[in-house]
Amino acid sequence: MSNVSNNLYEFGDFTLNERERNLWRGDAVVQLPPKVFDTLLLLVKNAGSTVSKEEMLDQVWAGSFIEESNLSQNVYTLRQVLGRNEKFIETVPRRGYKFVKKVIVRELPDGSVTDRPEAQLHAPPTPAVAPREKSEVSHLRRFLAVAGIVSVWCIAAAFAFYRSDLAKSMPTETTVSLRSLTDTGEASSPTISPDGKLVAFLDRSGGRPSAKLMDVASGGIVEIKIDGNVVPSQLEFSADGSELFFRARGLWRSGRIVYRVPVFGGVPTEVVSDVWGAFGLSPDGQFLAFFREDTKANIDRLIIKNLKTGDERVIAELRSPEMFFILVPPAWSPDSKLLSVIKRPRSGERSEITTIDATTGESRAIRTELQKLFHMAWTPDGTSILALSKEPEKGRQLFRVAYPSGTVTRVTNDLNLYEGVSLSRDGRKVVTEVRNLTSNLWLMTANGREDERPLTTGKYGHYGLGDLKFATENRIIFDGRATVDRDLWSVAISDGSQVRLTENNGSRNSQVTATVNGEHLYVSSNRTGSESIWRIGQDGKKQTQITNAEGGESHWYPALSHDEKHLYFLARLSKGSEIRRISLTDMSVETIREIRDFSPQHFFQTSLDGKWLAFAYKTNEEETPDTDDFSNVPIRIGLIDLANPERMETFRIRSPRALIRFSATGESFDYIRDSSIVRQSIKQPDQEPEVIITVSGERIYNFDWSMAGTHAVVARGGYSSDLILIDLP
Repeated sequence: MSNVSNNLYEFGDFTLNERERNLWRGDAVVQLPPKVFDTLLLLVKNAGSTVSKEEMLDQVWAGSFIEESNLSQNVYTLRQVLGRNEKFIETVPRRGYKFVKKVIVRELPDGSVTDRPEAQLHAPPTPAVAPREKSEVSHLRRFLAVAGIVSVWCIAAAFAFYRSDLAKSMPTETTVSLRSLTDTGEASSPTISPDGKLVAFLDRSGGRPSAKLMDVASGGIVEIKIDGNVVPSQLEFSADGSELFFRARGLWRSGRIVYRVPVFGGVPTEVVSDVWGAFGLSPDGQFLAFFREDTKANIDRLIIKNLKTGDERVIAELRSPEMFFILVPPAWSPDSKLLSVIKRPRSGERSEITTIDATTGESRAIRTELQKLFHMAWTPDGTSILALSKEPEKGRQLFRVAYPSGTVTRVTNDLNLYEGVSLSRDGRKVVTEVRNLTSNLWLMTANGREDERPLTTGKYGHYGLGDLKFATENRIIFDGRATVDRDLWSVAISDGSQVRLTENNGSRNSQVTATVNGEHLYVSSNRTGSESIWRIGQDGKKQTQITNAEGGESHWYPALSHDEKHLYFLARLSKGSEIRRISLTDMSVETIREIRDFSPQHFFQTSLDGKWLAFAYKTNEEETPDTDDFSNVPIRIGLIDLANPERMETFRIRSPRALIRFSATGESFDYIRDSSIVRQSIKQPDQEPEVIITVSGERIYNFDWSMAGTHAVVARGGYSSDLILIDLP
């Protein structure tokens, strides 16, 4: 008979079986590597008490010489598995770890427990909970067959992994070591010093985002006090490590100032203004590369600023429909001669890295087998680029792309979503951010929460982040990601059944609008290579192209007129844009306004009374964020009078997202502010908006109103981010 005690440990949604060495979440088994399971078991058995790192190393790796980074990686893995929305494991600085969740221990007798259900061992005093007893019996019996279940699960998982062509063909580097630097869920935007000894990052835990400096060896953290009311976003160390450069907080697709400040804080000095998106510093410390958009002419420019002379030079520009992916910083080669950038091609794949000669502007495309490329960093020898890329059924992972061949080697292989790549000068340390975002759909009422109920569930859901629309009173259209690409789905309110509407139809099918009867949907799609407007049947069938973007055009933001006789959309040209409408009767197209002095972006929305067409109004004029409002940024909303399209009104709102929805009367519009949906009067723009719906303890990402205006569908959920240090071989 085994000497291992036969205990069940219950905490949150989880149950751990010590004898059978398995972990369950509800009805599903959770696979853990042996040493990760041992780490969890040790913490759970000592719940409420601090377990020192030395004790954990001795018990989990008895008789082996193991670095502390292995323990950190195990704890990090457990936090990912258990979920970031609840706190299970607390780091006790300079001591160890503590399991803080309440644990219920149920001791089972030795021998066969198949006929000794848990409910009989701990029978409640009243029969009122009999249904729960039956559930517990079933739950316990599932544990008894765990060996076979885990075996089948492993085989299935291995088969699923084998089916991935990318996973089959791609070599993997030798084992890398991951170490968790923070566990607050409030750390982001990390950058590592050239010598690899310091990490600067943003800390949101105090409400106002503040810059912090961490000593990697000791874990000690100090605040970087930046004088004035400037709130930073992206951070990057100077080449000598004595200063930090940062972009002022605000929307990425808007112009902001980049400052420099001594590494331990002080008075910030302006470096360059009207910086759109992210920036990159050259390793020799002489240059800063950044993007700037000409919103009037639809031109993206890549600019290099000489930090000694102050001169600016355009080295590359793209005209619509091509664009730079400005969320990714321009990455400099180690000799400061080349820049690598990501373009947003018509296909939407983002499979190429473009290198640009910093002197001549000559460009070269490096084709890879990756999709949805993201942040990058050159290795010190200039033979490869570390890059993030999205994988099917996984998060965003780190890969090594050989230069100039484009051959790909996997660096990480987990389920995390990594954000940002900052590399030490010797190429041995990478600091990155791990993001955990959950968005589920909820049906809510305008006057309270009594009818509130979820339409989707899951701790790892990413539903409705881009598109969310009532198609009928019983059917909602939303976007979700099943593989790499986002697709459109519908969900029935009555029974929760879901239908996938787009699949293998290009990488972008978005900006959905629907007819009142729900028979037709209109979307912007790149399935033919250029962004055009398509009509889709309510079941995802009968897909018809409505506009044909040719000659360098791209068509965006379909919006139905109130009588559904016309469809408005934005036509982006190589020089400017036009607001057009197409007759859904004879398919004739007319331009209702040429755009030359601003740029409509993000969405089109028509009011139900047929008077207004709304959008996010963008110019190169900088909008300064409120220094006391850390959840929102300033956004301008443009409203065109459809009876007289040359007449337009603009509103300034504060919101985390450029999105509005008109109310049923057309006399007001709603938008997100903090964790609420608020209503702004059009006739009284100076009036404080009225709070319509509030969500406690979660973020609101998207919303829409039912046709009757009585219910809202709200995409809401949690968000956390922490820092990870990756030691490369």
